[in-house]
Amino acid sequence: MNKQPFLQVEQLEKFYGEIRAVNGISFFVEKGESVGIVGESGCGKSTTARLIAGLEKPTGGRVLLQGEPRRLKNGRYKKCYVNMIFQDPRDSFDSHMTVFSSLYEALSHTRRTDRRRARPVIEELLTQVELPIEYADRRIVQLSGGECQRIAIARALLTEPELLICDEATSALDVSIQKQILELLQRIQKERQLTYLVISHDLALVSHLCSRVLVMYQGKIVEEGDVKKVLRNPEHPYTKLLLASGAAFMPDPYFYNHSK
Repeated sequence: MNKQPFLQVEQLEKFYGEIRAVNGISFFVEKGESVGIVGESGCGKSTTARLIAGLEKPTGGRVLLQGEPRRLKNGRYKKCYVNMIFQDPRDSFDSHMTVFSSLYEALSHTRRTDRRRARPVIEELLTQVELPIEYADRRIVQLSGGECQRIAIARALLTEPELLICDEATSALDVSIQKQILELLQRIQKERQLTYLVISHDLALVSHLCSRVLVMYQGKIVEEGDVKKVLRNPEHPYTKLLLASGAAFMPDPYFYNHSK
């Protein structure tokens, strides 16, 4: 009997009227693997991420985790196998809440604990994302973009996911902060044995973080394979176009010099 991959996507579809945002895609991700999905804006990659995370309901197809379809019970998933880090974390935080209150709100969804007992849990998590514990009492509005993204990573980890979806998680940051966040994500993956699905328009970034890549175009997967092979020797005309289409896809020397 063949072992089931951790994540299996089967003929997944999402239609908005006549717009086929995701059009019958299938792929898998093994436990502990990092897989990237790349493509231009509007290709369907972020919609795919939201379908897998359970933030939207598919028109057709299914998502299996450890061989079982995701099913809602009383409006929630039985276990939070999946969590997501978004492009601009400020959009998903109340900017006037403190870091502690924002993280406690997430913690209370998965664990029954009072605020006093939650304090050391949250302070330990701040340490893991390389922020001083004093940041617990700062308001979100006081944080820089990189600090806010670290808080977003901490919030995602509070639910103890096994699959972490990074949807353009560094594109709103400057290059030096991007490097720091990428290195943090790599360390956390190793320490927690997480599985990553990385959504990005940037092939260079994906080559740094992932072992395999899927290229999406008009809601379909048009090419997939080892990330270095696809980057150096693309076969599909659309992938070739991405590599030749400007600065957003040009490999930064840092990523090549430090890639796996």
